[in-house]
Amino acid sequence: MAEPPAPGVAALAARLGPVEAAERIRSGRVSDRVAAETHDRHRVWRAEADLAAAAAVGARLVTPGHAEWPTGLFDACTTTGDAGTTTWAPALAPPVALWVRGPARLTECCERAVAVIGSRAATNYGTHLASDLGAGLARGGKSVVAAASQGIDAAALKGVLAVAGISLAMRPSGIDQPVPRPLAPLLEAVTATGLVVSEYPPGVAPSRTRLIARSRLLAALSRATVVSRLPLQEVREVSAFPDGLRPIQVDDTAPEVSTVGRAVLIGQVQAGGHTVSLVTCHLKSKLLTFPGGRFSTSDDAERARFAAFALYRRAAEAVTVRQAATELLAGNGQHRAVIVLGDLNDEPEAATTQILHGPPGSEIGTGGYSQPDRGDGQRLWNLAARIPQPQRYTRIYRGRPELIDHILASHQVTQAVADGDVTAGPAPASIEDNPNVRRDAPGSDHRPVVATINLP
Repeated sequence: MAEPPAPGVAALAARLGPVEAAERIRSGRVSDRVAAETHDRHRVWRAEADLAAAAAVGARLVTPGHAEWPTGLFDACTTTGDAGTTTWAPALAPPVALWVRGPARLTECCERAVAVIGSRAATNYGTHLASDLGAGLARGGKSVVAAASQGIDAAALKGVLAVAGISLAMRPSGIDQPVPRPLAPLLEAVTATGLVVSEYPPGVAPSRTRLIARSRLLAALSRATVVSRLPLQEVREVSAFPDGLRPIQVDDTAPEVSTVGRAVLIGQVQAGGHTVSLVTCHLKSKLLTFPGGRFSTSDDAERARFAAFALYRRAAEAVTVRQAATELLAGNGQHRAVIVLGDLNDEPEAATTQILHGPPGSEIGTGGYSQPDRGDGQRLWNLAARIPQPQRYTRIYRGRPELIDHILASHQVTQAVADGDVTAGPAPASIEDNPNVRRDAPGSDHRPVVATINLP
């Protein structure tokens, strides 16, 4: 009844259910927004024909509430209005259903999915690395999400298939539509073990707008997106708190938790004859969240209590990341390249950030920095000190610049980074406490930190 993404239709179906929403659309008892989205198709009724066409090619329809529906993956597109109504950013509205072909289950594919996406006009070098990246992720137990397109995406899918991994290919057309001849054997191979997915019903042809709309689903259906010119190897995730760290309380009602909120991603790249170990993380958000999804409260007891819960979680997550780094360093950081990076949601001096340093004396610019020390094998140094002082921030909160995105490195790496080798991107706009205020804004409210490292 509507061309995706259709935020009005998606919100109506979420509120009333698909049967009642469809009846209201057919009878015209809808808002102006929904009427505009369904103007050309509100009297079209092809349910039986679409299901028959899908069945003819071995496809099935998956809808919200179905056991195979990837619950929660579209929450990033959701905002809640003052009256408790659900709405979506226009360009990010979730699909009302997905057409799926293949033996894998959609939920299981998405639980450990990484998107590998790139140019259709790729170089030989690019396709070679994309294939290696797809194969490496599959060996590490990940499923790979990519567009059903030539170039980088096709190469990543081929890499997965080469090691008998699971992949998901997203189409910008009906599940029954023909594909360019070079892609046909590849998609048939994906269908044999993984999934081919579309939000468009049978009979719908591809178009430029549908190619663009597909991108939001590639992002939503994956847990992480990797962009690298180097193959990522030895990929694994860490979620559980390390031994010795007990479960923590995170709110007033739920059981205690013993895992990080977002898994820590660990991998390796080979660069200039060196093995570089990477640990990427995103610690508990700095914004306090209260019961019901509220970002503020007038109850000071509740405010203090939930601030403690947030600190418990962020500290436990920092300890988990530090343990992962400690195992990679193995007491030999003078000769091992280990880099920990990510959104730590606090500044360099914060206790949770300092946990990642390791032994005392892990500050660049101090009197003992250049002096060999037995603790150097365990230390991580924050490369923030190499950013020019006026640019030493990544977010502006209530008009105050703050550095909460960090790169910490082992002794071997730190010694190869000089002043000015670490830079930050264009200045972002200032934010307030409620992130929904900029829900529809393009881009991030953080700016990237980039380090140039020349290992000897």
